[in-house]
Amino acid sequence: MSDAPPLLLLTNDDGYQARGLCALAEALAELGEVWIVAPQQQMSGVSHAISLHRPVRAAHFAERSVWVDGTPADCIYCALGHFLPRPPTLVLSGINHGPNLGDDIFYSGTMAAAVEACLAGYSAMALSAGWQADMDVSAAAIVPLVAEALDHPMPERTLLNVNIPSTLAAAWRFCNAALGPRPYPKVVERRVDPRGADYYWIGGANLPPSGNPHSDCAIVDRGEISVSALRLDWGCRDAAQWLATWPSIA
Repeated sequence: MSDAPPLLLLTNDDGYQARGLCALAEALAELGEVWIVAPQQQMSGVSHAISLHRPVRAAHFAERSVWVDGTPADCIYCALGHFLPRPPTLVLSGINHGPNLGDDIFYSGTMAAAVEACLAGYSAMALSAGWQADMDVSAAAIVPLVAEALDHPMPERTLLNVNIPSTLAAAWRFCNAALGPRPYPKVVERRVDPRGADYYWIGGANLPPSGNPHSDCAIVDRGEISVSALRLDWGCRDAAQWLATWPSIA
């Protein structure tokens, strides 16, 4: 049996210089050997994009730390396939600047990095904090959860999505959370550039969350930390039974 400490692979979608990533690396140094393989630039909202049609460049910027000029999924791919000296014990993506609640997970590069690690067979967590959160406080709060994750290997094709509120309640706790609907209006704002050509800004503020007190949105609103277990199996038995009623489908 190897005496090597746990290898913790860290990445994000905010870029390798982001405070959330740096705070997490500092806080987790006590738990194992920390490696960082993170995007060179801001990559928020790229979801699970991967660079198949261009070369990806990378460089070491510190000991056990590499930036990659690609997406969060690229970073995990490169880390697992080239940069790490051995397989990671746990992959952590974040701490993201801004929450990834409910429907956010389908857009999030933070989540995509954790998913990429999970697809490769590794335990993974996506970590996000509110826009006004103190990243040092958030990282310190996460340490006991990461310690528990090291003691409890995750089921196959399962990962965790963790959200920390901007301000933790006085008696905060980790809460087992369902994903809450977090819809966004399809806002498209048309503008005109100095040369008279149209351009567009897309996206708007999210709509109010549902009233489910067990949703991640509600839990974070209460000042507690939401922890949602997600599976990569998108199969749905109810939907399959409904599909079986179509005459054209055997």
